[in-house]
Amino acid sequence: MFEDLRKLSDREIQLVLRDVDAATLILALTTASEELTNRVLANMGNRAAMVVRDEVASLGSPPASEVEQAQQKMLHVYHTLAGSGPPER
Repeated sequence: MFEDLRKLSDREIQLVLRDVDAATLILALTTASEELTNRVLANMGNRAAMVVRDEVASLGSPPASEVEQAQQKMLHVYHTLAGSGPPER
């Protein structure tokens, strides 16, 4: 589940962020909890985090299918990097 990404270590989040493009990240965070959003943004540079936060806020309500696709892409990146199934912490 996408919200499980909030359980990742800072290092794991940073690895995922390296392999996810900005458009995917912004879409994925549009429906993310505040906790997950804050964890992700805390692992970015201040300027980049500010831009992402602004983009998420201005995006409005994209189609749920697009958000789900972006979230699944982020999960896939994590699973590929981890070489395992979903995070279990």
